[in-house]
Amino acid sequence: MGNSKHNGLDLAREASNLKTLVSATIATLLGFALNYISVRYFDPFWLPIGAALASAVISIGIISIVFDLILRRQLQRELLKLVGIESSISANQVIDVGPNADLSWKELLTEKGSYRLMMLDPENWISDNWHIIAQAGKSKIVNIEILIPDPDKDYINQLSLAVARDVELLRKSITQAATDIEAKWNISRKKNELKAGSKVSIKYLDEIPKYMICIIDGTIVVVLNTAVGHIPKEKSFYTIFSGNMQSYPSNWFLEQFDTCLVSGTHFENEVQ
Repeated sequence: MGNSKHNGLDLAREASNLKTLVSATIATLLGFALNYISVRYFDPFWLPIGAALASAVISIGIISIVFDLILRRQLQRELLKLVGIESSISANQVIDVGPNADLSWKELLTEKGSYRLMMLDPENWISDNWHIIAQAGKSKIVNIEILIPDPDKDYINQLSLAVARDVELLRKSITQAATDIEAKWNISRKKNELKAGSKVSIKYLDEIPKYMICIIDGTIVVVLNTAVGHIPKEKSFYTIFSGNMQSYPSNWFLEQFDTCLVSGTHFENEVQ
């Protein structure tokens, strides 16, 4: 049934193209005929007008023929490519890509319930965005799971190159981020600003993280820093995925997060 419909559309399109080509050819022939008649039969006063009109008709006919034979097919091929690319992007749940500097974390984090974050260099991110998560916790139950590098692991040396940070500064930054999250959570909890049932955990990764993953309700943000060597964080690249979390590639990223090995827990708490 689908093939029959597809073939019918193809035949209709071919018929339309043939009509256009025939019409353009007729227009061109009429233009030549008009030019012949104007030269042969028109008096000197009407001759320039007839010649100009014939030239215009011939030009329109030739342009139509060239467009139909060459440009239309090229345009169709380009449109098919674009449709194919769009279909591929949609099938893979990609909704946005771009440089990390253009990523609007506020829009992604506001009023969500589940935050699962794996970060390479968390201090600045926590400083810039934690208040958005804390605000969400005032109106709904939030579940926050944070995975960060273990500052005592040997892989910190390699990670420091990837994020373009001095290794000792990176160790202090990671430790400070974990301490800040714990302190801010406890302050909000003691002020009764968090809904009962809200949870937070901060765990250290046993293995070096390769990229940042943030799973925020039904949206996944992946931030890539570099393949080789290091680049500044502001030049890193993000991709946002949104779709059925049981389908690829969302389920693949969930598996990546769920199977991360942890070396220890810095802080865990549930609001009573």
